[in-house]
Amino acid sequence: MKRKGTFQSPLIEKDINTVKTNSTQITASSKLKLDNESNEVAKDQVYCTILWRKITMKKHKTWEGDGYMVCEGSNYTIYNADWSKIGSSTIRDFSFDEGDMFRVGGKEITVENMMSKEEFNSGCLSNRQLNDVHLPDTYMSRKKGSFQSPINQTSNLPRRPRVAQQPRHDPNAAGSLVMQRPMSWNDEEHVDVVVDTFLSKQLQPHQREGICFLYNCLTGISNKYGRCAILADEMGLGKTLQTITVIWTLLKQNYQASQNNTIKNVMVVTPVTLLQNWHDEFYKWLGRERIYVCMAKSQADFEEFFRNRNYSVLIIGYEMACCCIRKTTLPGKIDLLVCDEAHRLKSMQSQAWIVLHKLKIERKLLLTGTPMQNDLMEFYSMVNFLIPGLFGSVSSFKNQFEKPIVRSRAMFATQRDQELGSARLSRLLEYTKDFILRRKTSVLAKHLPPRHDITFFISPTACQKRSYKEALKNYKNYSQEEKKGKHLVTLSTLSQICNSSLLVDKLHLEHIGIRDLLKSSGKLEVIKSLLELFSTQKAKAVIVSQFTETLKLLQRLLLELKIPYLTLLGSTPHSERGSLVEKFNKSTFDETSVLLLSSKAGGCGLNLTGGSRLILFEPSWNPAQDLQALSRIYRTGQRHSTGIYVLLSAGMLDERIYIRQNTKQGLSDSFLDSDESQRQNCFASDDLRELFTYDENEVCLINQLLHKSSLMCQEKNSLKSENTDDNFIEHNHDMMSLSEDNTNSAWKKASEYRVPQYELISIANAFSDWNWIFQTSEIYEAGVSCLIPQNEGFINCFMYRIYS
Repeated sequence: MKRKGTFQSPLIEKDINTVKTNSTQITASSKLKLDNESNEVAKDQVYCTILWRKITMKKHKTWEGDGYMVCEGSNYTIYNADWSKIGSSTIRDFSFDEGDMFRVGGKEITVENMMSKEEFNSGCLSNRQLNDVHLPDTYMSRKKGSFQSPINQTSNLPRRPRVAQQPRHDPNAAGSLVMQRPMSWNDEEHVDVVVDTFLSKQLQPHQREGICFLYNCLTGISNKYGRCAILADEMGLGKTLQTITVIWTLLKQNYQASQNNTIKNVMVVTPVTLLQNWHDEFYKWLGRERIYVCMAKSQADFEEFFRNRNYSVLIIGYEMACCCIRKTTLPGKIDLLVCDEAHRLKSMQSQAWIVLHKLKIERKLLLTGTPMQNDLMEFYSMVNFLIPGLFGSVSSFKNQFEKPIVRSRAMFATQRDQELGSARLSRLLEYTKDFILRRKTSVLAKHLPPRHDITFFISPTACQKRSYKEALKNYKNYSQEEKKGKHLVTLSTLSQICNSSLLVDKLHLEHIGIRDLLKSSGKLEVIKSLLELFSTQKAKAVIVSQFTETLKLLQRLLLELKIPYLTLLGSTPHSERGSLVEKFNKSTFDETSVLLLSSKAGGCGLNLTGGSRLILFEPSWNPAQDLQALSRIYRTGQRHSTGIYVLLSAGMLDERIYIRQNTKQGLSDSFLDSDESQRQNCFASDDLRELFTYDENEVCLINQLLHKSSLMCQEKNSLKSENTDDNFIEHNHDMMSLSEDNTNSAWKKASEYRVPQYELISIANAFSDWNWIFQTSEIYEAGVSCLIPQNEGFINCFMYRIYS
């Protein structure tokens, strides 16, 4: 493999003016001890901090900025303080000391301090950049002094002895939850904060832990970055109850004995579909006599909250909050801002982010089960909303964290890339652990009945195959220029065909009978069999789809089968959604057997524990959207064993989207959940591939790729051993410099699936916790026979996993 030629510096050693400040000379080709702890630097590798500037002939020169230099053999690379590469040179047979000044890559530099390899990898010497946190003025201001009587110093009157303050609730009572004391505890001035017993008795262990964490963050006891937190528990763990408990505790108590409360009011910003849910949850846990909640549906409601001091809590939708705040300045002070489904703040260009970020609110709490849906920049956006300036600029975060972490997951990542990515990830986790708490759904396994996840690979009907091939043929007939504007339209058409060929025929559904419905889709055949199975078990089901037309098709099927159902679509008035959910949860099976749910309208935050079966009719491109929908029934309050189904049309676009889902979810798992199995199992990024191909004899694409994953790993190891260059590693490249022939050979032999923007997780690791069933006889051995319809010819195979 040939390496690109590097710039040969015109400077030679005798031409370089150096300033000797250290009697020990440092040579880039020798093995050194760089610190008092005798940490050895690998051969031919030297790291140091520098000052740099552009070459200038000015008499009075100034340095432009800080930076870093990496010396590997004769190759010298310099980076700016934000870790962007600013120059490189090849300088042979050259040595330097701390304090020396010379030129590299068109820049003049002076060497400040030597670094160890570990310090460079972790980026720990950039603390001054990361800790440039711009906290609200209220956080930095001093507290106003309490009133001092002018006669206290001169009066001879006897003083009343000070009585020690008592906690609002008994800290020694059974099941009590006592908050952590501050470091500067004083028995005369401070008092224990104890969660109300009527709330603490309802809490599960993980919720008690979460409340303590949130209290410490919002009071500043344990969070050095300010009074803020992100509660990133997966869906179903009770984020709402934890939040209400913390809010109530802060509204009614303060560890300062002289103060009755920590905050006086709170604004909860939430998607409009969850307004009623939050309103009901506050009154469910606290009662209408204890607290007054204002649900703002208009500008008048918003202003009424600030006029009427009886209100402690304002609940408002994102859109309404933006509208009200843009129209007028905030009428009063808000002590705590809570943002539910905070992934709405994943873009710093969104109106919600811009408007809410302008509010001068000291305490902020973000709630989300999916804090990182696509990439690390979404996570950066939320953290920057919470703690402005913590990670510096966007370019600084990309260079210091995102690029090394992503590059370390590439299939052909060198050992150097993996070490650097791992160190930067560890550093990022270290910075965020003080204000982010995340627990996975697995903690519910101890408190809830078993959950069964089942993915069906369904054979398409003849009508689907014919329509699918026709759509692909039409796409291939387009010219290359026409394809650029048609690929999204074609993908949408293919998604519809995966659900039913009737969706592209544009027929009036009211004139279609049961026979034509079943002929149009293998999925509808499986739905019919599943509903018959649920009927024998009296199990209510939720069927989720992202397409309104698909839900209308399912409505037609339910009417033909005479099954009672409810629908919650995007067109359902917000005022009716709460009562509709309550009706489904409280009704019997004979009254309501099925709820048809739009994943976009009701996929977030709804509690549908009245159902014990959930069917995802098709996967979406965004895995977070499906994760939200799948968590509607398996959550606190569920009393029955649950079955969660995903339907995929074998070999069609469905399967490829499902693979991509696991790809994107892997990045979130590896970072947020510290999942080691996902850290070094990705493939190099590339454009979408094979989306517009179809083999009608395909039984299961995922299973086929699983068989080839071993070949993939072998190819990876052989290519790495053949192409690794031990002499020089370029730290700022986006793709490994492998020859095109070797790379194409690897892809061809591995038959992998590529995805845009981010890397593909190894197929073996992505589905390592799933079990496969191909024969009917195996169903009974697996213990899932009660969840699988018998003699269903359209199911090619399925995979399952059990949480218990």
